[in-house]
Amino acid sequence: MITGRSIRKNMPLPAGGRRRERRSRLLNTTVAVSVAVAIAVIFGGAGLTAASAATPTVSVASNATFGTILTTGSGMALYTLNTDHDGQSTCHGSCAAVWPPLNIPAGTVPTAGPGVTGTVGSSKQPNGTFQVTYNGSPVYTFVSDSAPGQVTGNNVTGFFVVTVAPATPSTTAPPGNPTTGTTPAPPAGTTVSPTPVVAPTSAPTAPTAPSNGSGSGVTSTAPGALAFTGAGPGLTLLLLLGLLLVFLGAGVILTAGSSSRTATSKR
Repeated sequence: MITGRSIRKNMPLPAGGRRRERRSRLLNTTVAVSVAVAIAVIFGGAGLTAASAATPTVSVASNATFGTILTTGSGMALYTLNTDHDGQSTCHGSCAAVWPPLNIPAGTVPTAGPGVTGTVGSSKQPNGTFQVTYNGSPVYTFVSDSAPGQVTGNNVTGFFVVTVAPATPSTTAPPGNPTTGTTPAPPAGTTVSPTPVVAPTSAPTAPTAPSNGSGSGVTSTAPGALAFTGAGPGLTLLLLLGLLLVFLGAGVILTAGSSSRTATSKR
């Protein structure tokens, strides 16, 4: 049975109706894309914050020669330079290419993992970067350390590995003459390797960060604190963009609904 409603349904829309229909589809597509982008930005930013809070900036590792040493969050050994003072690095250009500084983004606070004693902070350098400090001294990695656990840069061009606790000396006595207690001399023609030095006596002691927080551009956190890094400028911008897209999507939905009601009433 042919009714007036079926006739109207099968009749071609006038030019104005077709334009309204295309406009309505475009608005619906815009709303869907805006909401999807907003959700991705908000949840992605939350995941980034959780990941940065879970991984400490500096940690500790046990080394057979140097004891407990300071490392990056990924386990690479950290060093200090004996010519640095007041949190300011003296390693630039080609030096920084061999001894990369451990930097953090502006607006964030370095965190210390379990077992880190001393003061972990950051210091703004002349080039505008923020370099992590330990007891007030900037820290670096070494390009020749290719894997966690390696310490190949100690006492090289003024750099020394950062020790959190000294190595425990071995209590096993070397075999000696049972009557005299002396160690027998090696056979002629052999070379005796020197005993590894735990830490050179000339190694400078890392300066202690001032208790009142003084010093240009130097900030610090409590020893061993798993401080929350907070949202950096980039993450804050992403979150604001997500909220803006949510409000934009809501406005487009309201506009689309109003246009649909107007078009229906005109029909």
